[in-house]
Amino acid sequence: MKKLKIGLFVGVALALGGAAGCMSTPPSPIGFNYQVDNGQANRIVQVFDLSGNTVVQIRNVDTKATRFYSAQNVEIPFKVMGENVVLNGLHQSFTVSSSRAASRVVRTAPVIAAEAPAPTNAAPVPAVPVPAAPSPAQRANDEKLLAEIARIKAELAELKKMLATAELPSTGAHAAAGPGHAPTTEAEVVRVSFADNSLYFAPPPEVRIQLVELAKAAKTVEVRGFTDSIQPTPTSKALAKGRAAAAKSFLVRNGIDGRKVRIEFEPAGKFATENVTTEGKAANRRVEIRAS
Repeated sequence: MKKLKIGLFVGVALALGGAAGCMSTPPSPIGFNYQVDNGQANRIVQVFDLSGNTVVQIRNVDTKATRFYSAQNVEIPFKVMGENVVLNGLHQSFTVSSSRAASRVVRTAPVIAAEAPAPTNAAPVPAVPVPAAPSPAQRANDEKLLAEIARIKAELAELKKMLATAELPSTGAHAAAGPGHAPTTEAEVVRVSFADNSLYFAPPPEVRIQLVELAKAAKTVEVRGFTDSIQPTPTSKALAKGRAAAAKSFLVRNGIDGRKVRIEFEPAGKFATENVTTEGKAANRRVEIRAS
């Protein structure tokens, strides 16, 4: 899709402004028929042919220092259109030279010198292929993806706001509920684990339902965040605080009065289980939510 958009932009630009020699060549589809050696040195993104000309896409092209030379070391005329450089004609190979380096471009398909004119009754060949309309399934997937992105953005914005305004005293934690990295419950305590260096609070559906029911029925809710760090650091403090705030944000979004939710955190230690294995560390990256 990105390549088609780039090609469409260049095709329209050529139709409006025109590169030298372009009008004499019959239009043809885009062809990505090039191999680029040392392209990164000159920030070359891709090379393709369009309407009888060669297009080189270069990021931040330096028009004063960049030149293009044919296999016979003859400079090739070009026209710059944004990040797209249009070279006159098609070339089996050429060199991109700048103050940084030289990049070699070789066409993987042979250049046809001339083609017989098409019959007058032949259907015209479009200059740029038109992308097919997305299927209903593709549109549905795109809509789901956009909705998920919007949800995550809203959750992050709410979490940042809560972290900036909440008073979070660091106090001792109660005893851990037991080993295991999966979300677990014990009496009136719900434990949910986090991925490494993550603030994303994601209990499974059954735990979400139980957690909301407990919190609604409780007079007060204590949310305490933990890490798998042995010694407290600024990072572990931010993680512990952020995990507790993320859990509170979840409760508030699900109808719990934020005034009865108190958040606390432990930046290091206070492990629920041994902290030397991968499984143990995963279990210790957690929040514990106590409803009373």
